[in-house]
Amino acid sequence: MPKPTPDQLVKINQFTQVPLEEDRVYVFKDMMIDDQETSYHSIIHENLLTKFMEDARKGVALLTNHNNRQLPVGRSFDAELHIESTEDGRPVRSLYGHFYIDLGRNTQGGMTTDDIARGIDAGTIFDTSIGFSAKRWDCSICDNDIRDYMKCPHTPGKK
Repeated sequence: MPKPTPDQLVKINQFTQVPLEEDRVYVFKDMMIDDQETSYHSIIHENLLTKFMEDARKGVALLTNHNNRQLPVGRSFDAELHIESTEDGRPVRSLYGHFYIDLGRNTQGGMTTDDIARGIDAGTIFDTSIGFSAKRWDCSICDNDIRDYMKCPHTPGKK
């Protein structure tokens, strides 16, 4: 299981009430979101990616299945934006979060934090995702909210 570096442990312990030692902490890095078209046919703007990065550096909850009715299993402690390429060579901005999980704890989901860390290591628990909501989803054609069917007759993803 990946343990934090001394520098990572300093960042992590800024969030704790009692300093954690490296033996009690599991760390991992994972892609949270990018600027490719989403399943809702939207594209996350670079400014929003930057805001998400700032939030992740401040520490956001690591939840299982976007379930905010259960206690977090971990927390972010850092983040970075990468410019990568798609298979056809187009640039992609990807936000990677750095997360920590305090080991040896039971979760509300019935798994221990050690179980979750082992699942991440084994590749059976994978993918992180940003949970967010928007006050408006502006149509790129008429500039109205796409959820207001009376004002926006357009269907996302169709020309």
